[in-house]
This record gives sequence, C-alpha cells and structure tokens, in this order.
Amino acid sequence: MGHIKNCTNCNLRSKCLRKNNTKARQVVIFDKVENATEKMKRKIDTAYGRSLYSKRMGIVEPVFGHIRGTLKLDRFSFRSRQKVNNQWLLYCIVHNIGKINRYGI
Repeated sequence: MGHIKNCTNCNLRSKCLRKNNTKARQVVIFDKVENATEKMKRKIDTAYGRSLYSKRMGIVEPVFGHIRGTLKLDRFSFRSRQKVNNQWLLYCIVHNIGKINRYGI
C-alpha cells in the first residue's frame, strides 16, 4: 500500500492507482516490456545462444557483404516501407539467381 502523499505524477499513474477516492493507494508493479535488443542480449548470454550466433558469420554475413559490396546496395533508393521492402526483395532475388547460376539447382 502506498499513501497518496508519496504518489508522484507519472505516465503510469492512471494504470497504477486503482481507486482515486482513497487515502492509501494499491500499487501495481508492471512487467518490464523487453525490446528486441534485450531479448537478443538474453539469448546470446547462454552457451547455446553463443554457439548459434557464431554461425551467423558463415551463413548470413556473406550475403549482406555480397549485396552491399558487389551489388552496390549501400542505401535504399526509395522512402516508404513498402518500396524499401520491394527493393530489398529484388536484391535478394538477384543474389539468389546469381547463386543458382553459379552452383546450379
């Protein structure tokens, strides 16, 4: 229980205080919302996560290096999310067609 004199104005006040007409307030502790960076940090901190992440250097990074270095995609030419997504998919198609051309099906 928290007293009204100890309550400060914050963004969560309306969610935290259950009834506005009492002298003592019931305080709710909210669960921390994890963003993608925090989830990735937690995942990499495990032994399995480190071994999985270390494989990225041989699987994913060469693709980004090829698209950026050889295909010269240093920045996107368009502005909306849909147009950028379309341009990225086009570069991925070009990359995959090149792999099929080099190595066969």
